[in-house]
Amino acid sequence: MSNPSARDVLALRRALPDRALFIVVLGMTFLAGIALGGATSTTLLAQRWLSTTNDLITVETPDSRATPALAEKISHLPAVTSTKIIPETELRQILAPWIGRADGSALPMPGVIELHHTATTPPTELVTTIQALAPDAAVETDAKWSDRLALLCASLRACALAIVAVVAIIAITVIGLAVRSTLQARREPVEIVHSLGAPDGYIAALVARRGLILGLTGGIVGTALSWAALLTLARLAAPLSGITTFTPDWHSALLPTPLMWALGLLPVAAGLIGWATAQFSVRLWLRRLI
Repeated sequence: MSNPSARDVLALRRALPDRALFIVVLGMTFLAGIALGGATSTTLLAQRWLSTTNDLITVETPDSRATPALAEKISHLPAVTSTKIIPETELRQILAPWIGRADGSALPMPGVIELHHTATTPPTELVTTIQALAPDAAVETDAKWSDRLALLCASLRACALAIVAVVAIIAITVIGLAVRSTLQARREPVEIVHSLGAPDGYIAALVARRGLILGLTGGIVGTALSWAALLTLARLAAPLSGITTFTPDWHSALLPTPLMWALGLLPVAAGLIGWATAQFSVRLWLRRLI
């Protein structure tokens, strides 16, 4: 029997709807790339926010005159790494949307202290200590928002994996249907060649090779489009992560190396899905002829 890659005697490759499959694989790969990139970039951005808020505690005192003394006491606590008294002018700027921009002293401002503590110290213990030093102070931690942000990151990663899984299932289903349609269109010559002793592997290879090529080419184009879209989104999100200067490697902060490897493997995965689905579909169809 001749090499299947050299000659397609059954014209199976021409019967396979290559343009439709190419577009389907392209779209599926693009969606998978966007899902992986979006989840990764959002998680990195959230982790940066968490790194600046996980160890932050805010202390608000009704009497701003007592703030410096309280800040001095807090700074000597073993778990505290730094303290900062928020100036009244900065407080007025923060509250300007609600109280206006009046600089008069008609509305007294509270004293606000920001402090950072060691990561090994539970915030609740430090809050109890501060409240003992200043019973009338309001102490707030960002633990609740940090937990919610961490949960959001985990949810985004789970959604991204779910999207990739759904995309793979849809691609397998569409390729399988296209292969069955191709075999049905060429049923008579396939049955003749098969009855003359052509092995299942020979017939399957004719279609699977085409599925591999369509998967690779569609995957490459889809990945390239998703990379371009991710670069655009990363540029829009750059100010949120503190990136103001776009150096040649600016995108590495939001699109890290592991993501690049994952995107690079998408065309390979698409090609393997096309090849494996075609092989399985053809062999299953041929077994039903027996």
